[in-house]
Amino acid sequence: MNISEEAIQRRYLDEWIKSENWFLKTRFPFYPIVFGYVGWVAWGSFWVALIYFAIPAGADLYAAEWRLRVGRQINTINVARSTNQLAYYVPIVFLAYLAPLVVALYAPGFHDTFLVFCSAASLLAHMTAAPTPRLSNIFLPIAISMFGFTFPLLAFPYVWTIPDVLLMGTLAASILCMAYVQQEGSKKRFAAELEREFLLKRQIELLAEVERAKQIAEVERNRAEEANRIKSAFLAMMSHEIRTPMNAVMGFSDFLTKISAEPKTQEYGGYIHSASQSLLTILNDVLDFSKMEAEKTELDLDEVGLPELIESMMFWRGKACEKNIDFAAIYDALPAEPVMADEGRLRQIISNLVSNALKFTPENGSVSIRAFPVKDDSETLRVRFEIKDTGIGFTDKAAEKLFQPFVQADGKIAKHFGGTGLGLAICAKLVALMGGEIGANGREGEGALFWFEVPFKLCEDKDISVSSFA
Repeated sequence: MNISEEAIQRRYLDEWIKSENWFLKTRFPFYPIVFGYVGWVAWGSFWVALIYFAIPAGADLYAAEWRLRVGRQINTINVARSTNQLAYYVPIVFLAYLAPLVVALYAPGFHDTFLVFCSAASLLAHMTAAPTPRLSNIFLPIAISMFGFTFPLLAFPYVWTIPDVLLMGTLAASILCMAYVQQEGSKKRFAAELEREFLLKRQIELLAEVERAKQIAEVERNRAEEANRIKSAFLAMMSHEIRTPMNAVMGFSDFLTKISAEPKTQEYGGYIHSASQSLLTILNDVLDFSKMEAEKTELDLDEVGLPELIESMMFWRGKACEKNIDFAAIYDALPAEPVMADEGRLRQIISNLVSNALKFTPENGSVSIRAFPVKDDSETLRVRFEIKDTGIGFTDKAAEKLFQPFVQADGKIAKHFGGTGLGLAICAKLVALMGGEIGANGREGEGALFWFEVPFKLCEDKDISVSSFA
């Protein structure tokens, strides 16, 4: 991440203001008082002493007011403009310190060069902390010259020699190098600090966004659950309300078919009964699914003989014969001892799968039921049920949504064969409720195999032993 030069300069200016405020605390009002003393000693006048006191004090207060104003608005100010303003007030402060001292050096009988030396050192510190190299380059040599000028005066009178000049030049160069190194080091440090602050701020913003997203998601989830609950309750209520008159329609249409001697009446009555039966099946599916969505479905466990259950499924053979479809059931490997199961729900799963197989299998095809144990222990028996057909099958894409509610593999198939798309979804939910798993294998035009495995608890005092697995 690249930190802009303006951001670094802003931080540099902020730090410089803080350091200048600290310098002010160390020299104010001590320096103005010393300057007043210099004026008194040099000229012997109270008014000159007052002027010597007022000039540096006024310059410091003016600079402090400017720094206070800029510091309060450091995050919004124009950095370039504020830096240019320093070119006006830094010389004012510099000259406010320098001019009285230089004038005092020429006063009769005044040779207190130590005060000049201290003032020059203070100005040097002021210059090396300047926030821009341009300001440092302008004022630093002046401060160094003054600093060097006071050096020989410490042993007044003094005669300048070539080694003195070389010494002063070396001192000036070293101080300039130190100032440059300090500025470059500060620039890198500020860049690193700004980058850390930016990353920390960004991390805080991301965490806040994640928290807001979680809250929104929680609200939306609650809304979706409430809408789903209302939908399930509505479907359950409507299914109940519609099923009652449908039973009456079915009953009276069947009664009309039986008591009427008119062939047309019998035919039309049969149509009404068949359509009513189909509609009632759809309503039952909607009601079952609504209960499952509302998590109100419970299993009614009882002793069930699995071979007898599969044998009872042979009533589908009549439906198969109507379409000239071979129908078979293979369950020889099932143990004869009963298990604990919800016979009605188990029968519903198998019937749904067989009904689908017969619906999608053309004439001269075949449908079969196969049941066999796949695992057993001292307490449970896991049985696999397979319903295989030679029907239209399904594509890999359709396989991904077979067990989704209100979804059928293909829109054209839905128009041709009808149905709500709830049968397989109901089977999946019932199998999950029983602690099992369900799946399907097939290829388009080559038939399909629907299977599910369910663990059954063995009846008490029963020891079922499975000798072989299919």
